[in-house]
Amino acid sequence: MSQPVLSAADETVPPGVSRIGAIVGVLLFALLLVLPTPEGLSSAGQRMAAITALMGVFWVTQVLPMEVTSLLPLMLFPLLGVQSAKEVGAAYFSDSSFLYLGGFVLALGVERWGLHQRLALHIVSATGTGVRRIVLGFMLATFAISMWISNTASTLLMLPIALALLVSLEELGTETSAEERAQRRQRLSHFGMAVMLGIGYAATLGGMATLVGTPTNVVYVEILQKQFPAAPPISAAEWMIVWAPCALAFVLLTWAVITWGLHSPPELRHWDRNFFRDRLRGLGPMEPGERWMLVVFSITALLWMTRTGVDFGGGYQLPGWNQLASAWLASLGVDGG
Repeated sequence: MSQPVLSAADETVPPGVSRIGAIVGVLLFALLLVLPTPEGLSSAGQRMAAITALMGVFWVTQVLPMEVTSLLPLMLFPLLGVQSAKEVGAAYFSDSSFLYLGGFVLALGVERWGLHQRLALHIVSATGTGVRRIVLGFMLATFAISMWISNTASTLLMLPIALALLVSLEELGTETSAEERAQRRQRLSHFGMAVMLGIGYAATLGGMATLVGTPTNVVYVEILQKQFPAAPPISAAEWMIVWAPCALAFVLLTWAVITWGLHSPPELRHWDRNFFRDRLRGLGPMEPGERWMLVVFSITALLWMTRTGVDFGGGYQLPGWNQLASAWLASLGVDGG
């Protein structure tokens, strides 16, 4: 099971810094409110700037927990006339917000039961022997996991597996001369660099492949719908149909570049599959919670992909289940939206 990751929100600053931040933030907030409004800026815009400065200082110095600071606009925007409470609340609890929440909860469940680690080991062990194939296995595993959980979590999952592989390779050395040991270290250095770069790049590319792969994808769709309300909505399936092949192509291209001229240590050719299979056996059989998490993950992903219809062109369209749900609600006299 993967260990919890320490995020920036979990780090603390000295109490003195927080007290100074509270004073500086409030003073800066008050100063921006009482200063004359600059030409070209509305009074509401000036109040917005004051709130932004207050939140920025509070975030940096952690006067309040970051989550609490993020909620200040709910109180300050309506109080200072920047936006109404209805408008601010809608921004906090939009469709995208619930998509964020669902994706985060799903990722927490996958990490809680170690499902992503089992998936990664299966993918890497299936890619075959040789350093180029091992690098490809790590990249494909990271790519597949990063499609559904955060890029950072995907990278931190794969790094311990890669480091364990490199340490095991180092321990297998049987060279006697200094020249042979130097050549071996150079080969392992190149291999380790390719693995680490491959994991990092694949995590980023995996975030492109699905709508929930990274929060910026959801933000883009939300902004697009607000700026162009007449445009057809982008479904999770349509996003994946377009971007998953592109992202996978980028993964393969990246793999070809970073493994160019990479050579396998002789002992690795008969050993690498067993390493990953041993780690899989070390995980033991799937626990009931892990099996249920796999079921929940699969159903959720399927529902995301099939919610809205997909237009394949040429008059062929795959209907989505939201149409059936809307029709059912309409039969009950409820507006299904």
